[in-house]
Amino acid sequence: MSDLGFVGLGAIGGAIAERLLIQKHSLRVYDINADALTRLVELGASNGQGCMEISAGCEIVFLSLPSPEVVEHVVLGQSGLLSQSKQLRYIVDLSTNPPQLSRKISAAAEQVGVNYLDAPVSGGRAGAKKGALSVMIGGSASAFEAIKPIVLGLGENIFHVGPSGSGSLAKLVNNQIFLSTSVVVQEAFMMGLKAGMQPQALLNVIKTSSAASMVKLAPLFLSNDVDRNIFSLEIAEKDLNLAISASEETGVSMPVTNAAHAVYKKSLNTETSKLDFCVTLRDLADSCDAVFPKFKA
Repeated sequence: MSDLGFVGLGAIGGAIAERLLIQKHSLRVYDINADALTRLVELGASNGQGCMEISAGCEIVFLSLPSPEVVEHVVLGQSGLLSQSKQLRYIVDLSTNPPQLSRKISAAAEQVGVNYLDAPVSGGRAGAKKGALSVMIGGSASAFEAIKPIVLGLGENIFHVGPSGSGSLAKLVNNQIFLSTSVVVQEAFMMGLKAGMQPQALLNVIKTSSAASMVKLAPLFLSNDVDRNIFSLEIAEKDLNLAISASEETGVSMPVTNAAHAVYKKSLNTETSKLDFCVTLRDLADSCDAVFPKFKA
Protein backbone atom coordinates (compact mmCIF):
# COMPACT_ATOMS: atom_id res chain seq x y z
CA MET A 1 0.00 0.00 0.00
CA SER A 2 1.19 3.56 -0.74
CA ASP A 3 1.85 6.20 1.88
CA LEU A 4 -1.10 7.56 3.83
CA GLY A 5 -1.82 11.24 3.32
CA PHE A 6 -2.89 13.58 6.12
CA VAL A 7 -4.06 17.18 5.72
CA GLY A 8 -4.72 19.31 8.80
CA LEU A 9 -2.33 19.06 11.74
CA GLY A 10 -4.09 21.10 14.41
CA ALA A 11 -4.73 20.07 18.00
CA ILE A 12 -6.61 16.87 17.16
CA GLY A 13 -5.35 16.29 13.63
CA GLY A 14 -1.75 16.50 14.77
CA ALA A 15 -2.38 14.00 17.55
CA ILE A 16 -4.11 11.60 15.16
CA ALA A 17 -1.26 11.90 12.67
CA GLU A 18 1.17 11.10 15.49
CA ARG A 19 -0.91 8.05 16.32
CA LEU A 20 -0.67 6.82 12.73
CA LEU A 21 3.10 7.18 12.90
CA ILE A 22 3.13 5.18 16.13
CA GLN A 23 1.16 2.52 14.25
CA LYS A 24 4.10 2.38 11.80
CA HIS A 25 2.27 3.90 8.85
CA SER A 26 4.27 5.85 6.28
CA LEU A 27 2.72 9.31 6.29
CA ARG A 28 2.78 12.31 3.96
CA VAL A 29 1.44 15.37 5.77
CA TYR A 30 0.44 18.93 4.94
CA ASP A 31 -0.76 22.00 6.83
CA ILE A 32 -0.60 25.70 6.06
CA ASN A 33 0.84 26.13 9.56
CA ALA A 34 4.58 25.69 9.01
CA ASP A 35 5.27 24.94 12.68
CA ALA A 36 2.70 22.14 12.79
CA LEU A 37 4.07 20.71 9.56
CA THR A 38 7.67 20.83 10.77
CA ARG A 39 6.75 19.11 14.02
CA LEU A 40 5.25 16.09 12.23
CA VAL A 41 8.17 15.89 9.81
CA GLU A 42 10.53 15.81 12.78
CA LEU A 43 8.49 12.90 14.16
CA GLY A 44 9.01 10.89 10.98
CA ALA A 45 6.39 12.01 8.46
CA SER A 46 7.33 13.37 5.05
CA ASN A 47 6.32 16.83 3.84
CA GLY A 48 3.48 16.33 1.38
CA GLN A 49 4.04 19.82 -0.13
CA GLY A 50 0.34 20.40 -0.86
CA CYS A 51 -3.08 18.81 -1.30
CA MET A 52 -2.72 18.09 -5.00
CA GLU A 53 0.71 16.54 -4.45
CA ILE A 54 -0.59 14.34 -1.63
CA SER A 55 -3.52 13.04 -3.67
CA ALA A 56 -1.17 12.27 -6.56
CA GLY A 57 0.88 9.92 -4.40
CA CYS A 58 -1.46 8.52 -1.74
CA GLU A 59 -4.27 5.99 -2.01
CA ILE A 60 -5.85 7.02 1.32
CA VAL A 61 -5.92 10.61 2.59
CA PHE A 62 -7.15 11.70 6.03
CA LEU A 63 -8.49 15.19 6.69
CA SER A 64 -8.80 17.00 10.03
CA LEU A 65 -9.80 20.57 9.25
CA PRO A 66 -11.33 23.44 11.24
CA SER A 67 -14.37 24.40 9.15
CA PRO A 68 -16.65 23.21 6.33
CA GLU A 69 -15.32 26.02 4.11
CA VAL A 70 -11.77 24.74 4.48
CA VAL A 71 -12.86 21.14 3.85
CA GLU A 72 -14.64 22.14 0.65
CA HIS A 73 -11.61 24.08 -0.55
CA VAL A 74 -9.16 21.27 0.28
CA VAL A 75 -11.21 18.63 -1.53
CA LEU A 76 -13.00 20.49 -4.34
CA GLY A 77 -10.74 23.51 -4.86
CA GLN A 78 -8.72 24.17 -7.99
CA SER A 79 -5.63 22.63 -6.38
CA GLY A 80 -7.61 20.31 -4.12
CA LEU A 81 -7.46 16.58 -3.62
CA LEU A 82 -9.82 15.76 -6.47
CA SER A 83 -7.87 17.87 -8.97
CA GLN A 84 -5.15 15.19 -9.12
CA SER A 85 -6.64 11.87 -8.07
CA LYS A 86 -5.02 9.15 -10.20
CA GLN A 87 -3.62 7.42 -7.11
CA LEU A 88 -6.30 8.53 -4.64
CA ARG A 89 -9.04 6.04 -3.77
CA TYR A 90 -10.29 7.01 -0.30
CA ILE A 91 -10.75 10.31 1.54
CA VAL A 92 -11.42 9.82 5.25
CA ASP A 93 -12.68 13.15 6.58
CA LEU A 94 -12.32 13.37 10.37
CA SER A 95 -13.66 16.94 10.43
CA THR A 96 -17.09 18.03 11.67
CA ASN A 97 -19.24 19.14 8.73
CA PRO A 98 -22.89 19.67 7.80
CA PRO A 99 -24.35 16.44 6.35
CA GLN A 100 -25.28 18.17 3.11
CA LEU A 101 -21.63 19.10 2.47
CA SER A 102 -20.56 15.50 3.11
CA ARG A 103 -23.08 14.31 0.55
CA LYS A 104 -21.97 16.97 -1.95
CA ILE A 105 -18.32 16.01 -1.64
CA SER A 106 -19.14 12.31 -1.79
CA ALA A 107 -21.02 12.79 -5.07
CA ALA A 108 -18.17 14.81 -6.58
CA ALA A 109 -15.60 12.25 -5.45
CA GLU A 110 -17.60 9.37 -6.89
CA GLN A 111 -17.45 11.03 -10.32
CA VAL A 112 -13.66 10.59 -10.36
CA GLY A 113 -13.57 7.14 -8.77
CA VAL A 114 -12.81 8.25 -5.20
CA ASN A 115 -14.65 7.09 -2.09
CA TYR A 116 -15.34 9.89 0.41
CA LEU A 117 -16.20 8.92 3.99
CA ASP A 118 -17.37 11.44 6.57
CA ALA A 119 -15.70 10.13 9.72
CA PRO A 120 -15.80 12.72 12.54
CA VAL A 121 -14.30 11.76 15.88
CA SER A 122 -15.13 12.24 19.55
CA GLY A 123 -12.64 12.07 22.40
CA GLY A 124 -10.55 15.18 21.92
CA ARG A 125 -6.78 15.48 21.80
CA ALA A 126 -6.32 13.22 24.83
CA GLY A 127 -8.32 10.44 23.17
CA ALA A 128 -6.43 10.92 19.91
CA LYS A 129 -3.04 10.58 21.60
CA LYS A 130 -4.12 7.39 23.40
CA GLY A 131 -5.88 5.86 20.41
CA ALA A 132 -9.16 5.98 22.32
CA LEU A 133 -11.36 7.96 19.94
CA SER A 134 -14.88 7.15 18.89
CA VAL A 135 -15.20 7.36 15.11
CA MET A 136 -18.60 7.60 13.41
CA ILE A 137 -18.37 6.88 9.69
CA GLY A 138 -20.79 7.59 6.89
CA GLY A 139 -20.31 6.23 3.37
CA SER A 140 -20.47 2.97 1.47
CA ALA A 141 -20.09 -0.26 3.42
CA SER A 142 -17.34 -1.50 1.08
CA ALA A 143 -15.30 1.68 1.52
CA PHE A 144 -15.74 1.45 5.29
CA GLU A 145 -14.40 -2.11 5.31
CA ALA A 146 -11.42 -1.05 3.18
CA ILE A 147 -10.26 1.68 5.58
CA LYS A 148 -11.40 0.04 8.82
CA PRO A 149 -8.08 -1.73 9.61
CA ILE A 150 -6.30 1.64 9.67
CA VAL A 151 -9.02 3.45 11.63
CA LEU A 152 -9.03 0.72 14.28
CA GLY A 153 -5.63 2.02 15.34
CA LEU A 154 -7.21 5.36 16.25
CA GLY A 155 -10.11 4.40 18.44
CA GLU A 156 -11.85 1.94 20.69
CA ASN A 157 -15.28 2.46 19.11
CA ILE A 158 -15.54 2.48 15.31
CA PHE A 159 -19.06 2.73 13.87
CA HIS A 160 -20.38 2.56 10.33
CA VAL A 161 -23.57 4.58 10.85
CA GLY A 162 -25.03 4.66 7.34
CA PRO A 163 -24.67 6.36 3.94
CA SER A 164 -22.82 9.58 3.21
CA GLY A 165 -23.67 12.34 5.69
CA SER A 166 -24.60 9.95 8.50
CA GLY A 167 -21.27 10.28 10.28
CA SER A 168 -21.49 14.06 10.19
CA LEU A 169 -25.02 13.99 11.58
CA ALA A 170 -24.08 11.60 14.39
CA LYS A 171 -21.24 13.94 15.43
CA LEU A 172 -23.52 16.98 15.41
CA VAL A 173 -26.08 15.18 17.59
CA ASN A 174 -23.35 14.17 20.04
CA ASN A 175 -21.96 17.70 20.29
CA GLN A 176 -25.43 19.20 20.50
CA ILE A 177 -26.15 17.15 23.63
CA PHE A 178 -22.69 17.65 25.14
CA LEU A 179 -22.53 21.42 24.62
CA SER A 180 -26.14 22.14 25.59
CA THR A 181 -25.74 20.08 28.76
CA SER A 182 -22.67 22.13 29.67
CA VAL A 183 -24.71 25.35 29.68
CA VAL A 184 -27.50 23.83 31.80
CA VAL A 185 -25.02 22.48 34.37
CA GLN A 186 -23.24 25.84 34.58
CA GLU A 187 -26.50 27.72 35.12
CA ALA A 188 -27.82 25.27 37.72
CA PHE A 189 -24.64 25.26 39.80
CA MET A 190 -24.37 29.05 39.58
CA MET A 191 -27.89 29.34 40.95
CA GLY A 192 -26.93 27.00 43.82
CA LEU A 193 -23.80 29.07 44.54
CA LYS A 194 -25.74 32.33 44.60
CA ALA A 195 -28.28 30.75 46.94
CA GLY A 196 -25.50 29.92 49.40
CA MET A 197 -24.61 26.31 48.57
CA GLN A 198 -21.08 25.10 47.95
CA PRO A 199 -20.76 23.52 44.46
CA GLN A 200 -18.95 20.45 45.80
CA ALA A 201 -21.71 19.77 48.35
CA LEU A 202 -24.32 20.22 45.65
CA LEU A 203 -22.53 17.79 43.33
CA ASN A 204 -22.32 15.20 46.11
CA VAL A 205 -26.12 15.32 46.38
CA ILE A 206 -26.83 15.26 42.65
CA LYS A 207 -24.47 12.31 42.08
CA THR A 208 -26.88 10.15 44.09
CA SER A 209 -30.06 11.61 42.59
CA SER A 210 -32.04 11.50 39.35
CA ALA A 211 -29.72 13.93 37.51
CA ALA A 212 -26.62 11.86 38.35
CA SER A 213 -25.96 10.84 34.74
CA MET A 214 -26.14 14.48 33.66
CA VAL A 215 -23.37 15.73 35.96
CA LYS A 216 -20.61 13.21 35.29
CA LEU A 217 -18.72 15.96 33.50
CA ALA A 218 -19.61 18.72 35.96
CA PRO A 219 -15.96 19.31 36.97
CA LEU A 220 -15.15 19.87 33.29
CA PHE A 221 -18.12 22.17 32.66
CA LEU A 222 -17.45 24.15 35.85
CA SER A 223 -13.72 24.57 35.44
CA ASN A 224 -12.11 28.00 35.23
CA ASP A 225 -9.18 26.48 33.34
CA VAL A 226 -10.01 28.15 30.04
CA ASP A 227 -6.52 27.69 28.60
CA ARG A 228 -6.89 23.92 28.20
CA ASN A 229 -6.61 22.71 24.64
CA ILE A 230 -9.63 20.42 24.82
CA PHE A 231 -12.40 22.04 22.78
CA SER A 232 -12.25 25.69 21.76
CA LEU A 233 -15.14 28.12 22.08
CA GLU A 234 -15.10 28.91 18.36
CA ILE A 235 -15.43 25.22 17.46
CA ALA A 236 -18.24 24.76 20.01
CA GLU A 237 -20.18 27.68 18.54
CA LYS A 238 -19.55 26.40 15.02
CA ASP A 239 -20.76 22.88 15.82
CA LEU A 240 -23.97 24.06 17.46
CA ASN A 241 -24.61 26.34 14.50
CA LEU A 242 -24.19 23.36 12.16
CA ALA A 243 -26.59 21.29 14.29
CA ILE A 244 -29.19 24.06 14.09
CA SER A 245 -28.75 24.24 10.32
CA ALA A 246 -29.28 20.48 10.10
CA SER A 247 -32.45 20.80 12.19
CA GLU A 248 -33.81 23.45 9.84
CA GLU A 249 -33.12 21.17 6.87
CA THR A 250 -35.08 18.34 8.50
CA GLY A 251 -37.85 20.54 9.92
CA VAL A 252 -37.17 19.81 13.61
CA SER A 253 -37.60 22.62 16.13
CA MET A 254 -34.76 22.81 18.71
CA PRO A 255 -35.46 25.72 21.11
CA VAL A 256 -33.10 24.45 23.84
CA THR A 257 -30.21 24.01 21.42
CA ASN A 258 -30.90 27.46 19.98
CA ALA A 259 -30.74 28.92 23.48
CA ALA A 260 -27.45 27.12 24.21
CA HIS A 261 -26.02 28.34 20.91
CA ALA A 262 -26.90 31.92 21.89
CA VAL A 263 -24.83 31.50 25.07
CA TYR A 264 -21.74 30.37 23.14
CA LYS A 265 -22.22 33.03 20.49
CA LYS A 266 -22.49 35.77 23.15
CA SER A 267 -19.19 34.67 24.71
CA LEU A 268 -17.36 34.44 21.38
CA ASN A 269 -14.98 37.23 20.41
CA THR A 270 -11.40 37.61 19.22
CA GLU A 271 -10.05 37.25 22.77
CA THR A 272 -12.06 34.15 23.69
CA SER A 273 -12.25 32.23 20.40
CA LYS A 274 -9.27 29.95 21.14
CA LEU A 275 -10.11 29.50 24.83
CA ASP A 276 -11.83 26.38 26.14
CA PHE A 277 -15.59 26.17 25.58
CA CYS A 278 -16.22 26.33 29.36
CA VAL A 279 -15.28 30.04 29.26
CA THR A 280 -19.06 30.57 29.14
CA LEU A 281 -18.96 30.05 32.92
CA ARG A 282 -16.91 33.22 33.25
CA ASP A 283 -19.54 35.29 31.45
CA LEU A 284 -22.28 33.74 33.55
CA ALA A 285 -20.40 34.57 36.76
CA ASP A 286 -19.83 38.14 35.63
CA SER A 287 -23.50 38.57 34.79
CA CYS A 288 -24.57 37.73 38.35
CA ASP A 289 -21.56 39.24 40.16
CA ALA A 290 -20.27 35.90 41.42
CA VAL A 291 -16.90 34.15 41.74
CA PHE A 292 -17.10 30.45 41.06
CA PRO A 293 -14.65 28.47 43.22
CA LYS A 294 -12.19 25.91 41.94
CA PHE A 295 -13.92 22.61 41.50
CA LYS A 296 -12.76 19.09 42.40
CA ALA A 297 -13.62 15.95 40.46
